[in-house]
Amino acid sequence: GVVSQQFPQLDTLINNVAGLYPTKQETVDGLEQTLAVTHLGPFLLTRLLLPLLQSQPAGRVINVSSGTFLSAQLDPETLQAPGPYQGFKAYTSAKRAMVLTTLELARRTKEQPLLVILADPGGANTGSFSASMQPGMMDLRTRAFASVFGLLMKLPGNIQRAARSSVY
Repeated sequence: GVVSQQFPQLDTLINNVAGLYPTKQETVDGLEQTLAVTHLGPFLLTRLLLPLLQSQPAGRVINVSSGTFLSAQLDPETLQAPGPYQGFKAYTSAKRAMVLTTLELARRTKEQPLLVILADPGGANTGSFSASMQPGMMDLRTRAFASVFGLLMKLPGNIQRAARSSVY
């Protein structure tokens, strides 16, 4: 479409986006906003740009995930965390959905020169962490763990270190 008209070639797509909200929000289409921003938006963008990326001898799709997906619960029917809405749970579930679809894209394109990568930057003090500590985002146990983790993220050079996995 429009992108391919303006840019005849595209070598790399890095999907590095996340939505994190203390209360349940919905898009104008009625989708849960964390899922829409964190997973569905990058998924659609990748699908739309895939022909351009596949036409390159070394095309790459890099989806920036989070190790938090390991603790996520994901309802395969809704792609959301079961139970009442909790911001951090919605985020981890959306990241799990991203990981699963990235693995599937890699499987489907394994015979092509397209490289499909999951990157985990680890923790970085980018400002989103303090937003995740708002009331309603985490249960008490997760909040306690996150507080300790937050201290580690403030170490010097942490943002540069976090970018390494995507840049590599």
